[in-house]
Amino acid sequence: MQALDNLHAYREAALNDFGRRLLVAARQGYLGPDVNITDVETVAGPRAGALHIFAGLGTGKLQRALSAHEAAIPIAILPEEFVGRVHVYRHERFLRIEAPWVSSLQVESIPLHRMTHKPDRAGGWTVGIDEYGRMVRASFNTERTPHYLIAGTTGAGKTEALISIIVQAAAQREMHHTRFAVIDGKRGRLMVRRNKQRLPPNLRNLIGPIATEPDQWRAVAVWCEREMQARFSTGYQGKIIIVIDELPEVIADAVTKAAIKRIGKLGRDVEVHLAASAQHPTVDNVGGSDLLRCLVGRVGFLVTDPTASRVVVGGNHPRLDVLGGAGDGYAMSPRACCRILGPIVTAETVSRMGGDILGDPVMDTWPEACAETLGQSVGRPSPWPTGVQFGEALMCASKGRGRPYLRNALADADEPENSTNRLRDLMEIGKGALSHLKESGWTIAGPPDFNRD
Repeated sequence: MQALDNLHAYREAALNDFGRRLLVAARQGYLGPDVNITDVETVAGPRAGALHIFAGLGTGKLQRALSAHEAAIPIAILPEEFVGRVHVYRHERFLRIEAPWVSSLQVESIPLHRMTHKPDRAGGWTVGIDEYGRMVRASFNTERTPHYLIAGTTGAGKTEALISIIVQAAAQREMHHTRFAVIDGKRGRLMVRRNKQRLPPNLRNLIGPIATEPDQWRAVAVWCEREMQARFSTGYQGKIIIVIDELPEVIADAVTKAAIKRIGKLGRDVEVHLAASAQHPTVDNVGGSDLLRCLVGRVGFLVTDPTASRVVVGGNHPRLDVLGGAGDGYAMSPRACCRILGPIVTAETVSRMGGDILGDPVMDTWPEACAETLGQSVGRPSPWPTGVQFGEALMCASKGRGRPYLRNALADADEPENSTNRLRDLMEIGKGALSHLKESGWTIAGPPDFNRD
């Protein structure tokens, strides 16, 4: 931290004063009886300061005392270097009290090029700096964090985090064979800031052009899903990273959603990874609980309410809705959680990294997602049935049969289908086709009716 700002000593002094006041309050009995504080550790972060308090078996009592009446006691003894909301919660073996610095003591932002110039390993990227000034590096890997969810409201730092991932994916060394695709749910605004071009479209390691329209989103998702499927049988070299801005907007299309969910479930085995963002994350608008559980890596910035915070964090603490915005966040994995200050990508960053990130995409255009084959390519999520499904649904409609008959018929035809919703959709398709045939004067002639009941 000392190398990135010169206010560290002032923040340390303020935290020591805060810790001293807390110990005085404990000795005078304001924190309740039987509370024995054994140690206090100071954490002078770039946006907020924190005390880590060790109190042994009395930690629970201490937490209740410090959290009571909206943290009235910590607020009463807070030094003037702090401002805003105080947050008290259990973290590992200690109790953590954190509060934001006054603006004059905050580190506003740090450009990416001051943190890193090039990722040090395949699929690796720098998330930001932690409270101790150390670089926090993450990776898209097949073990703990194959996919990431990046969450944050307007101005929280979510878009900067995505741009940072894109820049670092473009800077991956050729020997890593890392490729990436970008789905811009903002319809072209991801790369633009204040009406100025922030990133050039010709980036190294980019598979195809940045997708800015729904048809292109679908084409990217389906192509990546097919590539993932091909990797299971033909082998592969290197990672594919799919960066999605505004996931709820992108998965409004059923076919795109099905392809992304399939990648979320199976992609880790063949190194196809997702980095998806959401402005107001809920379980429903990020694709449901099955996709949310696949996005095990989390980068959480300021969100608008405690519900969104719980969706991202997976619990009540830490609270993302009390963060300061503009890059103030948490980086989380199944085994770690740390508060970070995320990087920003400036014109100087692009200039300094220009030789490492500029190049031509592998493909000029994305192959069109053909409606007739979508059902087979992404696990039949689309309204279009296979030939066998359509034929059996039409025969069921002509004979007045129900879903159990159709289920048995598809099982006999080696295309089993057990989803009630899917069977209901197929029945509606069959009835619609039969109605159209009758209106046109056609009838169905077929073999004798075999009893499949």
